[in-house]
Amino acid sequence: MVHDPSLLKPAAEIGRRLTQRHESLVLAESVTGGWIGAMLTSIPGSSKWFEGAFVAYQTGAKQRWLGIPSADLAGDGAVSEAVARWMLRGAFAAADADWALATTGYAGSRLGCDPRVDRAPQAFHPEEPTGLVYIGWGRRGPANLLELIRRYRFSGNRESIRHATVRMALAGLLEQLDG
Repeated sequence: MVHDPSLLKPAAEIGRRLTQRHESLVLAESVTGGWIGAMLTSIPGSSKWFEGAFVAYQTGAKQRWLGIPSADLAGDGAVSEAVARWMLRGAFAAADADWALATTGYAGSRLGCDPRVDRAPQAFHPEEPTGLVYIGWGRRGPANLLELIRRYRFSGNRESIRHATVRMALAGLLEQLDG
């Protein structure tokens, strides 16, 4: 499902727009596990505008690679607006990109989902079920970073939640590129 043809059109359009603008993109992926990067690098010439990606799946990787404070991970957990915002900022800090995109969420598993996975033990919130996702888009401005974080609740199995996240992340980036 990683190379879903329906995702190639928005990926190609992102590439076209970034190329025209002479801008670049960096990713910080968690719940999508590199799927967005795989779609974008399926586009010929993506090395002109795609700088790279951090696939920070575990909380420790989020802390080490993206600089997310342990207090934010322990407070609301790895699936939160604060963590999505820190993921954007960490990606920008490590890259020289104009745009950043971040994803964090609970996709569940084929054998059932333990919502405590990828959370500090004290941050368990049983009311946050599988399908909770935060997607962040950011743009490096002349004096500051412009950030937008949106919360979603997708339904279905693990793959359909991840697919919906990739689709929404690409659509949201196109929307931001229009703005």
